[in-house]
Amino acid sequence: MTLAVIINVETKYVSSLALLSAVRHINLPVLLIDCESQDGSFNWFCSLQRKHPFRLITAPRRPHGAVLDWIFQTVEADSIIRETLAAGASFMHRLVLNDFPQIPAIGRLLWHRFRIPGLRQIRLRSLDSFRCEYEGHKPSYVFFDTGAQIIKC
Repeated sequence: MTLAVIINVETKYVSSLALLSAVRHINLPVLLIDCESQDGSFNWFCSLQRKHPFRLITAPRRPHGAVLDWIFQTVEADSIIRETLAAGASFMHRLVLNDFPQIPAIGRLLWHRFRIPGLRQIRLRSLDSFRCEYEGHKPSYVFFDTGAQIIKC
């Protein structure tokens, strides 16, 4: 089942606009998830349920990627996404230290050079043979934004 999902974290007016737009303009069931809002959002959305058709649930407040993982593990989701999450992938952001991925302890030590202003710009090309390739490049580190690891899998 395809479902429109709106996540609210103390943004009841913005979420209300998204909700009412989704209810009016798309032909899908709408699920609104309120994540521990302290601004009266849950009661606000309960009152909107009297006039508009949507499902409302609460969830713990978590980082965005963790909420997405929870949604796709809890709410009926596409089987490919469920299998990918079950295999250990995540929507959570993640930092991959790539200077010496074969020995993570060395990679962590090399990562500390980025804290020293003069060393940030120095590229250690001698480590290229040890680095993994990402989209044709061999960077010292890779930051996977929310959901990027799912796409990579």
